[in-house]
Amino acid sequence: MSSLSDKKQIVLVLVIVITCIIGYQFYVTRPVPTNGSVHPQYHKTDNTVLGSNVEKLLELQKELSQQIEQLNGKLSEQQEALDNMAATNDKLLNRQQQQQQRVPKPTFLTEGEFNEEKRDQDISDRIKKTKKQMPNTCITTTNGTLSCLPNFIIIGTMKSGTTFLDHYLQKHPTIARHKVKEVWFFNSHYYKGIEWYASNFEQMSLDSQRMIGEGTPFYVNHPHTPARMYSALKDVKLILMLRDPVDRCLSQYHFSIKWLERNKAPKLKPEYTFDTLIQEEAEVIETCVRGNQEYNRRFAQFQQDRADGLIDQDKEFEEINPYTEIHNDKGWGFYQQCSSCDKCFQTGSILHTSGHPTFGMLAKSLYYEQIEYWLNFYPLSQIHIIRYEDLNSRPEGVIRDVEQFLGLDEYKDYGEFIPKNVVAHEEMNPEIREFLTNYFREPNERLYKLLNRDFGWAR
Repeated sequence: MSSLSDKKQIVLVLVIVITCIIGYQFYVTRPVPTNGSVHPQYHKTDNTVLGSNVEKLLELQKELSQQIEQLNGKLSEQQEALDNMAATNDKLLNRQQQQQQRVPKPTFLTEGEFNEEKRDQDISDRIKKTKKQMPNTCITTTNGTLSCLPNFIIIGTMKSGTTFLDHYLQKHPTIARHKVKEVWFFNSHYYKGIEWYASNFEQMSLDSQRMIGEGTPFYVNHPHTPARMYSALKDVKLILMLRDPVDRCLSQYHFSIKWLERNKAPKLKPEYTFDTLIQEEAEVIETCVRGNQEYNRRFAQFQQDRADGLIDQDKEFEEINPYTEIHNDKGWGFYQQCSSCDKCFQTGSILHTSGHPTFGMLAKSLYYEQIEYWLNFYPLSQIHIIRYEDLNSRPEGVIRDVEQFLGLDEYKDYGEFIPKNVVAHEEMNPEIREFLTNYFREPNERLYKLLNRDFGWAR
């Protein structure tokens, strides 16, 4: 600023000088008075001296004018630079003021004023806000790009309306598209890695977040899926669709026959009717699962009794776990691979990993044990459970409940709600229906108590 002031003073001096020169020029070139009073400078016989002085004055005036123009140009440039600096300073000042308005000023508590509960609540509120603003779990891939993973997954169950729900959720404008409904990552393709999993979903920037989801109904009954999923997606929201297990079994049977036809797989042998498969699987479960559970219960009781001195310390437990035996004597036809129990139930529990993914009708319908196992990883508040029968009576209400669970705005352009992936089939044999109703009665009651909800299925 001081240099600019100095230059203004120089210009002022030059203007004064030029004014004096011009005044002097007018003075010396004024007409000679007629009264004969002539300045001594003009006593010469010609105007040579006068012309010479005038030329020098004109040259000096020209040089001074050029210098003034140059100085004015420099002054304009410096003034423009100063204006730009001032504008920049104004922007920085405004931004700083805005930031100060957004960030609350720290308050210093006096002794006794610290509220630990309020502190924890503030932290919780900030975490919730962050999750709302950036709901997806995102990873940086090997090529440096950002890939986002699902924040909701339909985990089951088969033939309970998962295709219906996924179809209509894909219409919602704030839900990202996916390549396929069933990715099968956490049960079958886990070895391909998390980047492969992320590649199955439409991606977006952090500034334009959308919900990402998929639906693999085989997740719920796979023994390794919950731990794998929790390690990658601790905050993912889970949707579980449950259907009356009696009807679900029959629907799965007919779907499986169509699945074999579509995939040009060997057809089911004529003797493997729905009734025979149900009876055979019930015996497999009784041996490989219930037998294993009973063995573990008896062994634990034996150890406790020995520790309490109720039996001889040298006594050995002589029972054999049926889970570890070979059962070729059972005569199982379709489930012949289950002669080695770990081929069908790798964990010794009802979590089903049969080599034939389309069957296992009873195992997939024993919901209590599946959900109870998932609760080792996810709380019930993170699992939205849908009753399949409600899809027929109030499909729009089911969708609205899901929108609320996911935190989505209500969407009103889904169109007509039409059942999806439905396979027509004949009625169930009354005798096998009665068998299944009795078979599922106790497991269903345990489910109702676990969820504090009566699903109203056949008793």
